[in-house]
Amino acid sequence: MSRVSKASVNAVFDRAISKLTVGAGADKRISRADAAKVVASIKDQTEAKFTDMLFKFIDHRDAAAGNTVGVGDLAKGAAYSKKELIGDYDLNNNGLSDAETAKMSTTGKLAVSLAKALKLSPPPAAE
Repeated sequence: MSRVSKASVNAVFDRAISKLTVGAGADKRISRADAAKVVASIKDQTEAKFTDMLFKFIDHRDAAAGNTVGVGDLAKGAAYSKKELIGDYDLNNNGLSDAETAKMSTTGKLAVSLAKALKLSPPPAAE
């Protein structure tokens, strides 16, 4: 049985939020079009799908008419996601097992899958 640490999965959330924050630009707000550009620039399909799904999750949580997604909303959404979508499933605090992961939402499962892929991938070659 393979376990993935919550820290690895949380790092995936931080990575996606960092990319979305850069995509927000100087006004510190990220539109759906901005998010789509960020997602399109990500080469890894799992990471792109996760980043897109995470943005849509955060956007949906703040869906009242006229609301926009700001950098602060991204941070709050990431903190909420780390707790509710990941942390609440590691009941014995020894990393996420396959059985615990199977009970997660699609977003949580994608985060775990991406964490595994990034951990197994060799570091990029220096340019």
